[in-house]
Amino acid sequence: MARFEQGPASIEITAAALQQKIADNEHFMLVDVREADERAAFNIGGRHIPLREFLQLSFSQIDPEAIIVIYCERGGRSLQSARHLREKGFANAYSLQGGMQLWRQHLPKG
Repeated sequence: MARFEQGPASIEITAAALQQKIADNEHFMLVDVREADERAAFNIGGRHIPLREFLQLSFSQIDPEAIIVIYCERGGRSLQSARHLREKGFANAYSLQGGMQLWRQHLPKG
């Protein structure tokens, strides 16, 4: 499995790196921690677990070695979520840098 461009010590992944992982069909868990109305307006898929619920989960059903990429609107909530997972022993938890705002800016113009 390919490594994240930023290396395992980094807690953030860029939109370009995530788009490449999706294009390469790499296996990882994608989680949207935004509210339902934000998700309805635009999302890139994955499980929807709003931040307040996410922070209360035990994550006992998830392999601690799993790669988990979390996103929100601007990157703050996903960074908080990734840090939360790292504190629980999930070394491969990442936050999408800049969230959906930077993702949309990075989309190819067509």
